[in-house]
Amino acid sequence: MKHFFVVGNSCKKDHLHWMDEITKYILAHKGSCENSHLDCFADFKTEGFIEQIPKETQCIIVLGGDGTLIRCASCVMGMNIPLIGMNLGTMGYLCDMDETNFFPSLDQLLNDDFFVEQRMMLTGHSMKSNQPEIQAYALNDIVIYRYGDLRVIDYCLYVNGELLNTYTADGMIIATPTGSTGYSMSCGGPIVDPAATMIVITPISPHTWGTRSIVLNSMDEIVIEVGERHPGVSEMIRVSYDGDFSQELQVGDKIRIEKSKINTQLVKLKKMSFVDNIRKKMQGQK
Repeated sequence: MKHFFVVGNSCKKDHLHWMDEITKYILAHKGSCENSHLDCFADFKTEGFIEQIPKETQCIIVLGGDGTLIRCASCVMGMNIPLIGMNLGTMGYLCDMDETNFFPSLDQLLNDDFFVEQRMMLTGHSMKSNQPEIQAYALNDIVIYRYGDLRVIDYCLYVNGELLNTYTADGMIIATPTGSTGYSMSCGGPIVDPAATMIVITPISPHTWGTRSIVLNSMDEIVIEVGERHPGVSEMIRVSYDGDFSQELQVGDKIRIEKSKINTQLVKLKKMSFVDNIRKKMQGQK
């Protein structure tokens, strides 16, 4: 690789420092490097960000943590450009670069000493009464949750057209293997090898004894309908994609979820087993 694009948050001094270091190092090694100083990472979706990325870009280097990398992935999906994260956050499950391996990592990229992982994504279709269907994508998870008053919601889960269960809970998380180490894990869901292709469904604070996560085939079609639990009361519910794009829902609205036809490409610098990686992250190692 010779052509790079670096994304950093201009509100954070360490991001500006590393953007400058990365740019200088790549240019000194006969590569090209453009960068984008975002005021905040919500600016990924603002008009003009995609246009900043040169057509010859071979890799996007994202500074921050897993959340930043995930938001960038959703924004550039379909551009066929692999991404690599430089962890300046906490856990950094998805990031192969950090301050300790900065120069060797850039050398590997410049010398084509890497491989690319294909990560499964989800497509969500919001089906609201008397409104056009809205489609959005997620690398990590799609979350349906209540907000406002502290009352639980009924969520009717259909798999391939059949009712599987009705959950009484604060919300539902539909996660990819990549997203299994995020919100789903914190709610008691399983950790899944990111190379797998499956869908994990985890309830948020379920009010039913014995409720557990469910792992489904990636080819299954999932529909979650917001049930009516409090007649005459307007439930306050949202659906969120990778913690970014969100939409309000009402009783009777449905979200249809399926495996996306588009994958996210993540650059990996070393062959590390899934078990080894998880063990090191859980022990706080980089």
